[in-house]
Amino acid sequence: MSVPYRIVTCTNCNLQETSLILNGYFVWRDSQNRETSFDRELGICRDCCTVTPIERLPDRDEFDEANEAFLAGFWRKRSLRKKIYRSFWNKSLIQEAIDPTSGFEVLRQVMGLRRGPVCLACGSPDVSTMPIPYGHDTASEEPVPTGTIHPDCGGELLVRGSGGERVAVMIYKNVYDIHGQFVERTRE
Repeated sequence: MSVPYRIVTCTNCNLQETSLILNGYFVWRDSQNRETSFDRELGICRDCCTVTPIERLPDRDEFDEANEAFLAGFWRKRSLRKKIYRSFWNKSLIQEAIDPTSGFEVLRQVMGLRRGPVCLACGSPDVSTMPIPYGHDTASEEPVPTGTIHPDCGGELLVRGSGGERVAVMIYKNVYDIHGQFVERTRE
């Protein structure tokens, strides 16, 4: 499998990071070894002082609705099956909540901690998302300002596409505990 990617650079220093750090499977694992996958996004960690993957936690309202479905009785779950898909590719949280094999119990534990996202490199909660300008194309080699300041040197972070270049990636499974602390990495 080959994928296009984005390159993040800084106007004041030699920082260069790619969106390839987001590739692979990222899962939370609880104390009973149950797992559920989670979304991640590019962010800035003020402890690492760099661009890093951070957790993307579900919207609280969407989670609360899904949690209500999880706790609902059989007949309520059956009626919810009609509105479960947001799209063909992305299951809604409600779909995950009523699917007993989805690992929704693990997500409930994570959301029950009421914590914010953490850096997936060091585990620090001192993170912020790094917005990618709307409509930015990975084929574009023109650097575009992100409006984000690099905490290490004060320079502005720019993002550009790989210019149509694609790379083959090895798929790894990255496992984190429910607090967002790294546990292990295995090749899939």
